[in-house]
Amino acid sequence: MTRAEEEAIVPTTEAKAILPEPIAGEWLTVSQAARRIERAPQTVRDLIAAGRLRATMTPLGRLIEAASCDELLARRAATSAAK
Repeated sequence: MTRAEEEAIVPTTEAKAILPEPIAGEWLTVSQAARRIERAPQTVRDLIAAGRLRATMTPLGRLIEAASCDELLARRAATSAAK
């Protein structure tokens, strides 16, 4: 699967049946996560590799837990406020 194909995937109702826990949580594609944290898609991939964003590979492609994006943003805000 190419990156463009991976990023074009939007989870559907059928897809939610194969997503890992937390099922109730929100999952984002790489592009959606990049927009949420205001960074490039490659940065999102780098953050996943570094363990700073939680993600999983599914038959749909790589999906990022939205809560981990929010946690990253909170850490970023706390670091900025401390300066």
